[in-house]
Amino acid sequence: AAISARHAGGVKSESRDPAPKSVSVFNGLPYPRPGEVKMRIRNIPKEQVQNSHLEDDSGNSYEIYVEESGFDNLWEYSDIRFNAPEIPALGYANFILVPGKYVEKGPAAGENWIENQFLKVEANRDGTLSLLDKRSNQKYDGLNRFEDREDVGDAYNYSYSREGR
Repeated sequence: AAISARHAGGVKSESRDPAPKSVSVFNGLPYPRPGEVKMRIRNIPKEQVQNSHLEDDSGNSYEIYVEESGFDNLWEYSDIRFNAPEIPALGYANFILVPGKYVEKGPAAGENWIENQFLKVEANRDGTLSLLDKRSNQKYDGLNRFEDREDVGDAYNYSYSREGR
């Protein structure tokens, strides 16, 4: 798999173990990509994993799904999966296992914008829209622009009018 994950040490909580349980996700491909990550977490009780979510360095939350749990020799394990955001080419992202169920943020809106966890759309003063893809941080400006010009072409070709009205 081109996206791989590794689990390491501690737990982020008010418990006796103050070190955070971290997950590092590696992208071994020469281009950035998001994707589903499947991994095994060892030595954390199943109930603790089921009642947790992941957070990245920016504080964004990610829901985890426990697919299987059991014992592997002496270690308790949970096989989990989650949808990782875009990971840089030949790079990595770190996540921390945080106690508490994942709470999906609903859409938010302002006077001229609306957003959810994936996209933000702004209405500009000139009537166009700007779209921000939060996963890739790619911004698209000038969307929904309409032109009011004469066209003397057919259904396939645009031809401007010689009179230019």
